[in-house]
Amino acid sequence: MATMCVTELLFTVWKHAGSDECVLLIQSSVCALRIVVSDDSSQLPVVRASDKCSESGRGLVLASETADAWGVNPNSFGAGTGTSAGKDVWVEFRARPKGAAA
Repeated sequence: MATMCVTELLFTVWKHAGSDECVLLIQSSVCALRIVVSDDSSQLPVVRASDKCSESGRGLVLASETADAWGVNPNSFGAGTGTSAGKDVWVEFRARPKGAAA
């Protein structure tokens, strides 16, 4: 699930943000895996209603339904580098005991 979210978030930047660059940050701890994709566009992502016939538009829907949490931090390009433009879009997967259902 985490791999799919990385792919979807990076594709969303490429297709929709119009950003010249992006940063991928993967943080892991005993409690969770957090994936942050940052870009220099101030355009915030929008979760769209799923259209069964459309070839795109499901990336954030998939991320929001598979991750335990997700969100957007505007004006924080580079996962806290202090620049005044852009955003961080993040997803988080909480750790589960071995053998527990997802």
